[in-house]
Amino acid sequence: MSASKEEQLDKFISDLWVAMTRLIKRPPQIGGHLAEEHGLTPPQIFTLWQLKENGPMTMGQLSELLSVTHGVATRMVDRLLKKGMVERHRDENDRRVVLISLTRLGARVSARVVEAAMSEIRSAFKNVSQRDREEFLALLGRIEEAQISGSGE
Repeated sequence: MSASKEEQLDKFISDLWVAMTRLIKRPPQIGGHLAEEHGLTPPQIFTLWQLKENGPMTMGQLSELLSVTHGVATRMVDRLLKKGMVERHRDENDRRVVLISLTRLGARVSARVVEAAMSEIRSAFKNVSQRDREEFLALLGRIEEAQISGSGE
């Protein structure tokens, strides 16, 4: 007796959930000893990475890049602020705008931590073909699009 399409989909969702959780939770060492030394979590590393790559930005811009709410981004920035990694300052052109940027410590740490994280991710994907990587990203894009449209069909 074969499983119904709904049962197959439910099994897939369960397997996907487990696999994603393992991928996300597995790398407490992501970013190497420097991340551990500074108590940086993977989301904090990603936040530093975005600030490193994109320069100073508003909380709204940061929350959009991180795909989180404004409140979640604010808490993330507050934690990084306490670690001395980021600072808030007023935009020189429009004093109403508050920008988030890396401090010297944040820039130094992020450069090394991001490179360590990238090295680990490169290692994980080095034996995956370019075609498979492209298909993986395309599939993720289609899943994201289905979530946005709400159809999922």
